[in-house]
Amino acid sequence: MSDEESNSDVTPLLSFAPNTNFWVLRAEGGKFYDDFIDDNYIGIRYNKVTIADLEELKESDEILSEDSVKELYKKKYDPEGEKEMNRSAKQRLTQHAKQTYLFTFNMKSGDVVFVPSKRSEYFAVGFIDGEPYDESADYIEKRKKQAPANGLYFAISDYTKRRKICWVSTIRREELPSFLSWTVNAHQAIMDVKFDNEGQKTRLMGMIFPLFEFEGKSYLRVHTSKRNPFNLKDWSYLTNSISSPESIDLKANINSPGFFTFAVANTDWNLIFEIIKDLWNATSSLHHYIEIGGFLYIITGKDFKKLGPIRWCQSVYSNHLDIKLKKLQIKEKESSIANTLNLDITQSGTVIQNKHKNDSSNNDDDHHTEKSVDTEDKQK
Repeated sequence: MSDEESNSDVTPLLSFAPNTNFWVLRAEGGKFYDDFIDDNYIGIRYNKVTIADLEELKESDEILSEDSVKELYKKKYDPEGEKEMNRSAKQRLTQHAKQTYLFTFNMKSGDVVFVPSKRSEYFAVGFIDGEPYDESADYIEKRKKQAPANGLYFAISDYTKRRKICWVSTIRREELPSFLSWTVNAHQAIMDVKFDNEGQKTRLMGMIFPLFEFEGKSYLRVHTSKRNPFNLKDWSYLTNSISSPESIDLKANINSPGFFTFAVANTDWNLIFEIIKDLWNATSSLHHYIEIGGFLYIITGKDFKKLGPIRWCQSVYSNHLDIKLKKLQIKEKESSIANTLNLDITQSGTVIQNKHKNDSSNNDDDHHTEKSVDTEDKQK
């Protein structure tokens, strides 16, 4: 990252590629959930088939498919072809081949992955960062031996087929949109999330970060903690306060408290800044200060830098904005719309800091060492 891009006066913009896919990957019933987060990776089972084997298969097979991966598994686990396979064994082999094919060849850098904890009470969210690789047995063994000394009281997986992950946050199950509720009861190790429409996909993107860009549009996701339902007077306050309403789409999914999203075409961030200015009575048209998750994000008009998801994640979350940015809440005037309607720009869930307290074991009250950005907590 250049010095200009790391300048503390610039907030990296989360820009999703048009072909971004979303995945759910299980950590063996949540057993390795903490290990995945602590070591910044995801992995799958059946170590006899390696990433190196799969890459060699890709180079040698003119038509790579799940069937060719299945044949590779047969050769590795039954080289002499002596084992009889009943129907159940054949089904398992098909499942393993499909999981491996998806993990190795369909997942890609920049895709988003959700990993459920034990009992699917939490979902860790992160970006895939790079190509699949084989982890060394020596590293895994060393990690297992060092775990007690480091206070890492959770199971260490021996999965060798892995992908690096830039973790962003954990989200409670009840925070997930209803169209993802099936993931709680599904048993597949890897699932490609399917969307009925673009609105469902942008809802998930807004959960990752409330300011983002996708398919030529800029989005701002706003939360209202107003306890009573939005009435016509509230909507009138909101819509009449916005400049250039003809250029702004408003997508609401509110059962107050709840969220709604402003969308602007042609990635016109100036209009997004104007929305913030209108709602919070901001006094400057060049810099608007927004506290998100306890960190100050400074949005600078024309100097706004756009990064891909991995570089954005590394800049914002891994380094916490290099701790250079001071905390500064929006100073809402009593007459502001934001104050009247209890509006806030907030991220869902809790930010993953990739550091563990002693005895981190999926405890509901002591869930990793994450920076809480839960809206309910912020209101207390």
